[in-house]
Amino acid sequence: MSAINEANLKMPAVAEAISKPAEAGTKRKAVTPPNKSGMIEIPADLNALSKEQLIALVNELVNERSTMNRGLKKARTAAPASAAKSNVLPFASPVASSAPKFDVVAVKKRISKNSASLIKKAAHNRAKKPFTEIVECVPSEAAVMTLFDSIPTVSNSARMIKWKLNGNEEVMNWLGNPFEYIHPVKFDGKTMSLGGTRPKIYAFANYDSLEAKFEKKTNTLNLKFRSRLAGTGKNDGGDKPMFLYDKNGKQIMGDMDAFLSRYM
Repeated sequence: MSAINEANLKMPAVAEAISKPAEAGTKRKAVTPPNKSGMIEIPADLNALSKEQLIALVNELVNERSTMNRGLKKARTAAPASAAKSNVLPFASPVASSAPKFDVVAVKKRISKNSASLIKKAAHNRAKKPFTEIVECVPSEAAVMTLFDSIPTVSNSARMIKWKLNGNEEVMNWLGNPFEYIHPVKFDGKTMSLGGTRPKIYAFANYDSLEAKFEKKTNTLNLKFRSRLAGTGKNDGGDKPMFLYDKNGKQIMGDMDAFLSRYM
């Protein structure tokens, strides 16, 4: 670079020397060859050079500058190109990322909690069996098959997979629930009035059925629960009703005398 800068400063002198005729008897010197560093050396006395030698020197300096400029452009473009290919910083070591494991137990626990919470808000009576729907996002078809494990499919098409569970025991076993009843649930059935005031009924419910549909395109699992009135009247233990009802709403067990004794 120093040789080029020096040449730039001396260009007027070179031009002047080219246009200036050589004096008679002046001995012409050859152009100094490149030094050890590969840079062209410019003679101190340019007037001593012939016109042809000056032209040759200028051409050599121009070629040297062009060569150095091409080298600088390559150095500037080499780093961004390599970075774009790898997309990783030179000092950063790529770390293999692993997808989170599908936790079947945690998903079933969340489904159980959400469904029970919605069932408590739905009105129940001996004849009414309300539906409750929730939607879960599942990572893949393989994950949803793991979720239902040994439960046989009702159908498995290119678009959807369906399952059907019947009765409280099947649904509870699939969810892994430790409890038998969902309580307290909203009750809107008929009641016997004592003393002119409508008594507050503590009602229990359980699962009647579950229909599950998995959409393969969107990886969404639609769960449609149907619940029924399982009993009424909170006993001393609080976990089981005093009066039980079958799936048709018929009372199958209960102590009416014990129930009425609370109000007499």
